[in-house]
Amino acid sequence: MLDLDDLNFEIPYKTPLEIRNSHDFPQWFSVFQEAFELSDTGSSLFFTLLNNSLVKDTFIHYYSLSQDKITSVLSVMMLEDHNIGLFNFGTLKQQRNQGYLSELVSLCLIEARKGGKKTALVHANQASQSLLKKLGFKKVGSYHFYGRI
Repeated sequence: MLDLDDLNFEIPYKTPLEIRNSHDFPQWFSVFQEAFELSDTGSSLFFTLLNNSLVKDTFIHYYSLSQDKITSVLSVMMLEDHNIGLFNFGTLKQQRNQGYLSELVSLCLIEARKGGKKTALVHANQASQSLLKKLGFKKVGSYHFYGRI
């Protein structure tokens, strides 16, 4: 969890890039699929779920570019009571540890704060904990994700 009033980093601000329609979604999803090493069955399920979220405005899907190719992805859910949730963030293996995801998360947090949001909650895995700590997030609990496919 992060109180957005406590953001303590400065980066050159630019508007985060977002997927706005189903036509552009497959390229975003291919990075998500590779970053999370999804099986074909899991990929099919997540593709349908996340692509449908575009129509329902459940999530906003953001991305970062390097040499005109998507390197990192992130989904933001606008929650009630001035909260946002960050989900589905990852970077292609060959592009990791180069700051792409850190910049993308930072831009989304700044954008949320500008939009009146106060708190950011994160669904994250073990690998992202150092990034989140660097950005000022504090662990407030944990849970396990189970699926039957």
